[in-house]
Amino acid sequence: MRGTQTITLASGLPLTNHTIELEKRTDAQFGVVRFEGYTFTGGTGLLAPPARLTRKIEWLGDSATNGYGV
Repeated sequence: MRGTQTITLASGLPLTNHTIELEKRTDAQFGVVRFEGYTFTGGTGLLAPPARLTRKIEWLGDSATNGYGV
């Protein structure tokens, strides 16, 4: 499908915190997806991001562990 598409992810949710996760479930060579943002109606919008973590983990390995196509 070409062009811009607007998708309703949820409606009628209680007024509390919710988490949204988006995933492209194919490798990079199988199409292009461009996320252009959220639109909120009837709510308060995005919350402030959580504090940054002080520790980080780095993975070294083959394409499976490095997230090939992500």
